[in-house]
Amino acid sequence: MATARATYPSLVAGAIAVATNWRGVRDYLRGLTRIRWAWFYLAFMLVATCLFTAFPEFTYIQAARAGSGLLLALAMMQLPIKKHPNLSIGAVAMFALILTLAAPVIESYSVLPFSLPGPLARISELTGDTINPNVFAGVLAVLVCIPISATITLLFAQRPHRSRSELLLGLVFLVLSGFLFVVIWRAQSRGALISAILGCFVIVLLRWPRVGFALIVAGLAVALIYIWRQGLDSAQNSVVSLGGLSSKEGPESRLELLELSGYMLQDFAFTGIGMGGFASVTELLYPIFTIQPHAHNLFLQIAIDLGIPGLLAWLVILFSVCRSCVRVIRDPVTKNSPAGALAAGLLASQVAMCTHGMVDAVVWGQVRTAPLVWILWGVALGLERASLGNRTPKPLPIQSNQAQPAAT
Repeated sequence: MATARATYPSLVAGAIAVATNWRGVRDYLRGLTRIRWAWFYLAFMLVATCLFTAFPEFTYIQAARAGSGLLLALAMMQLPIKKHPNLSIGAVAMFALILTLAAPVIESYSVLPFSLPGPLARISELTGDTINPNVFAGVLAVLVCIPISATITLLFAQRPHRSRSELLLGLVFLVLSGFLFVVIWRAQSRGALISAILGCFVIVLLRWPRVGFALIVAGLAVALIYIWRQGLDSAQNSVVSLGGLSSKEGPESRLELLELSGYMLQDFAFTGIGMGGFASVTELLYPIFTIQPHAHNLFLQIAIDLGIPGLLAWLVILFSVCRSCVRVIRDPVTKNSPAGALAAGLLASQVAMCTHGMVDAVVWGQVRTAPLVWILWGVALGLERASLGNRTPKPLPIQSNQAQPAAT
């Protein structure tokens, strides 16, 4: 399988990256006293799910994706991100662009606003696999927040001076962000589009709080008007179907899937069913339910695969990453710098990921893009370490007009 041939080398690459800088990784893990246990617990569960799985043909590939992401995150923490934040932003933007140009792997469905040459349109024959449009759009919704944050900082943030290269780079990020939004819109995934919009809203809220609060009020007003015009039942069905259901599916299928996930969590609350076993376990133990490949919910899927303790460990790392981004954003030294733009984009990407995670799971083991979230986490934790070290960000001092007492 082409997917396996691509996943196992990434696992080896992550192990090599960590081994080449093992001392730095070890010292950094020693400093992560709050979340170190979460890293080790997830690593332990990945090994355990491979050792005791009843479905090795599915478990090994999904555990390898999560394991390669974990190793790549440790390697990303050691990169000199503070010295070259624009390079990190550009790398994320280029990855999103390359992923977009590879969109022809989607069979009989094109999300690009233009046509590619015939040889490129047959990439699926080379990969032996396809990408679901909802997964594709969900990944772009997570990535697009970073170039948008860089655009706002480079073009609109209050800075003492801007070079022509920064203005040019900001315009490049602006065009790229607009292109990615067009692709997300053409994918017709409502969950991905709403996630990307909420991520952009977080960036606006961080940059211009008054504008952000005004948008909150406007959004609540629009939601209330929609509920008043369409009715509460229609609004609930719209929320349930945000994942972009096909014509054969409906809100009832998602509600049935939530019920099935609840039964699995009740029966395997501590250990989980193991990675890759969702469809097989459904067929064996819950035959009255329709077989689905996964839970279509990021948080439920992690809990079902690794148990509730595994979900808690994953959430601890997520909250630590968000805290790291907030610390960089609050620091007056980095607030309006490219490093601050990268931190704001990473924080917004986590909001987009969690929002889209309510209707799908595009950054977990069953999807090839699973290592993506770990790479972003490694960048965020490494950025905090490089920008702040052990110091606590403090607000800028307030200038006082009162005369200072004379020294005696």
